[in-house]
Amino acid sequence: MRPHQVTDLPLTPALSVAGQGTHVTLHYDSRRGLHHPKPLLRGWLHLAWFEVSLVAGTLLVLAAHGPRQVVGVGVYVLCLSGLFGVSALYHRGNWGPAATAVLQRADHVMITLSIAGTATLVFLLAVPGTYGLVCLVLVWSLAAVGIGTHLVRMDAPEWLVGSAFVGLGAVPVLGLPALWVNGGVAAAVLVLTGGGLYVTGAVAYHLRRPDPFPTVFGYHEVFHAFVCAAATCHFLAIALLVG
Repeated sequence: MRPHQVTDLPLTPALSVAGQGTHVTLHYDSRRGLHHPKPLLRGWLHLAWFEVSLVAGTLLVLAAHGPRQVVGVGVYVLCLSGLFGVSALYHRGNWGPAATAVLQRADHVMITLSIAGTATLVFLLAVPGTYGLVCLVLVWSLAAVGIGTHLVRMDAPEWLVGSAFVGLGAVPVLGLPALWVNGGVAAAVLVLTGGGLYVTGAVAYHLRRPDPFPTVFGYHEVFHAFVCAAATCHFLAIALLVG
């Protein structure tokens, strides 16, 4: 038995166990104080959504009209595909300590960028004028602070990290009235639904439940499922705005 850094949020020790021809990496859950094997389906959902995002994102860029839409859609698609791609890479692999530290930081950075990229497109397309510009500055200022914090300190308390993500995700609410008027009821409802799914997923992750099949599809996979569902709602809302 030897120490090996393969982790969930936050960065914590794990064990690599070898014996009788087997080699199992155990992840450490600091909230529950126990080691557990990586569930069989860890990362597969985000890998599938990454592949879908490459195709759907390309089609969305092609459907954009004018510099404003093209720039906004481009930023959004890059952040969305980056989120799922980096997450799939991080969660599917069995990485050593150095690679784990880098990928974990990249994973957290892409969560922040994805939230900011989605909000950017909503503000660009549905919230015109000075108010929309102020909201954009606010979003990217908060994103910059969040990214800097993650790069400097990965051992921040989970409640603080989760609150920062939820807080940044709440900023697009400032644009909901304009989105409702300029983008339509369907787009506004989809944005609200997506936000609700993100928050529900974050709460489920924090509580570590539901944890239906811990060795196959556990609480972390439930969280990923909520992320996929939320991102799909937001993609549909943005498709309506672009169309």
